Amino acid sequence: MAVPIARCPGCNAKLASKNGLRPGKSVRCPKCGTRFAIPEPALAHAAAAAPPAAPATPAPVALLSLDDDTPPPPVRRKGRVRLAIACVVLVAVGAGGFLVYERKQRDAGAAHASIEQPAEQAPPKEEPPPPPEDLDRPIDAPDAPPFPGVFPRRLLFVSVTKYTFLNPLTAGPLPGPDRTRAAALALATHWKVPADKPHDQVYVLSDTAPPPDARPGTREVVRGSVERFLATSRAQDHVAIYFGGHAVEIGGKAYFAPADGEHDDPATLVAVDEIYAHLRACKAAQKVVIWDVCRFNAQRGRLRPGSEPMSAGLAAALAAAPADVEVMLTCQPGENAAEVFSAPTDSGTFSGSAFLEAFRLTGEKPPKPRRNAQPTDPIMTAAWASVVTKRLGELGGGSQTVKVTGAPRATAFPFDAAEPLPPRFALPEPAKKPPAPVPSAEVAALVAEFAVPPLKTFGLATPPPEFPDRAAALRDYKADVPVDDVLKNRAKYPFRAAVLDALGDVRSLWKVVPKGGGLRVRESFTGEVSNTLKRDIKLDQNTLAIGIAALEAHNDRLDALQKDRAAQPKRWQAHFDYARAVVKSRLAYLNEYNLMLGNVLTETLPARDAKAREDGYRLASTDTAKMKSKKDVKQLATEAAELFDRIAAERRGTPWGDQARRDRLVPYGMAWQAFASKP
Repeated sequence: MAVPIARCPGCNAKLASKNGLRPGKSVRCPKCGTRFAIPEPALAHAAAAAPPAAPATPAPVALLSLDDDTPPPPVRRKGRVRLAIACVVLVAVGAGGFLVYERKQRDAGAAHASIEQPAEQAPPKEEPPPPPEDLDRPIDAPDAPPFPGVFPRRLLFVSVTKYTFLNPLTAGPLPGPDRTRAAALALATHWKVPADKPHDQVYVLSDTAPPPDARPGTREVVRGSVERFLATSRAQDHVAIYFGGHAVEIGGKAYFAPADGEHDDPATLVAVDEIYAHLRACKAAQKVVIWDVCRFNAQRGRLRPGSEPMSAGLAAALAAAPADVEVMLTCQPGENAAEVFSAPTDSGTFSGSAFLEAFRLTGEKPPKPRRNAQPTDPIMTAAWASVVTKRLGELGGGSQTVKVTGAPRATAFPFDAAEPLPPRFALPEPAKKPPAPVPSAEVAALVAEFAVPPLKTFGLATPPPEFPDRAAALRDYKADVPVDDVLKNRAKYPFRAAVLDALGDVRSLWKVVPKGGGLRVRESFTGEVSNTLKRDIKLDQNTLAIGIAALEAHNDRLDALQKDRAAQPKRWQAHFDYARAVVKSRLAYLNEYNLMLGNVLTETLPARDAKAREDGYRLASTDTAKMKSKKDVKQLATEAAELFDRIAAERRGTPWGDQARRDRLVPYGMAWQAFASKP
């Protein structure tokens, strides 16, 4: 027996048909796309199972077939008045329902011949069809035998991870070998870029690659590499440039961040407009730019700026390329481009950029057999973006969508096998430093007086800032009394001794190998929260309490000496300001960390996903604004940030200013995060 209405198990929408719905028939919901079988009428099942006697309570209304002629059960008479009223109401409701039903049937027309959507629901919007998943040839191009020659294609692969002032990025497992070269070769292989020695057209600029590819990803090196690559391309070439790193938007303009770039200083960044100007002048037949930016490693967290989600303004600025340039963004507004130290896949583990891993898997395991590309075919960027997005969804790690703006030329692509390949060029080297006007030993001695280990070391394999020997900037900071003499004559130099004592205790607490009073920061642990782990954490907290007490004493002492600052030489004023900022920042950090240890003791931890093989917890950084400590601890973080900002501005061009520019960006918030320790 047919039923007139059924509900979709996926979205609960009502489905109807003029001719009724046959039980057992497979249908697809026009709203959500769920396919299901029409169930048997509920009344039939109820009738078969019910006893002969009438139930004591009214049964729920069942779905009835439009063809069902069974009369309704008799209504017990309660009085003529009640019966008359009931009849009038029933006739009115029935007539109204019939009119509405007839109108719906008339309006639906032929469009609802099989399964109809109720009139009260708006019809689902039709999404544009995805691009054909043909990764190598236009969908209408005929099959062809494999091309035996060299494709006119070139690749410049730019990977910057060792950021001085921005969040460091991931180039491989921690610890483990660099994987940027392998990722570049995978991209080249699947896009038919020649990489064999006689015809090599793959250029890898990576600050973590082994020789001979290793180059510091500085502003001058990135700009020079792009300029040389595009200037040497031929008219028949298909060129692709991959940018892996940070990008920022300032005043409506997009910038790529080199290793030494600062997120709020355009003079230290590479303007995307400049890159697009070189692309506009390039005579290549096809031009593709991949922006694998807004990268974020959830296993590490955000240590500095630069890993924020893609903004609408940045996405629009990156997409504003010349008309003949195709732009591929590996994440969209509100998303991050994911990266990991280590994550499982169906073929092992991967580390680094999730986009590059999804790209590799797409090439190795395509959705359908790959066809033989020809030298006159374009690089099928839109098809790759569609399939790689699906692969990213399979890898997990949050929403990440790859999209392409722009399209390849409509006219045929040229190809001339007789034209010589572009000659290899050398990637630029960083400019040689001029001879130091101030002896290096003197600068090193100055830095040694105030330098302390970095507050956070997890996954932070970036070198400390280089302190240029600036004669003019350091002229007023000459040493007058050796540090050893200060320590021997504390009564004579109480101000300086207090500064040295505070910095010395910070160094002792932040030893690389904790012993003799050094702190042990548990950045991760695996297994269950056992009694043994809790005992060890309580021992750690004892050491932590001693360290916090020592820093609190230094903080009070230095604050009290603020009145004597103006009488000190500029060198010791700078040391004093930096010591105060360091002590306050470390106090804020240790108090917040102590709360995190308390979360382990109370087992207040996020759930672990067994399907993702999560077996441990890792301490990830969060923004300072998300600190869970009390108001007095948050005030320490605020005071530290203000001091670092003041030092960076007042001591610009000096070692204190350079270090403060880096320290001011470190967030103090943190949170436990579940992770998989093994593939």
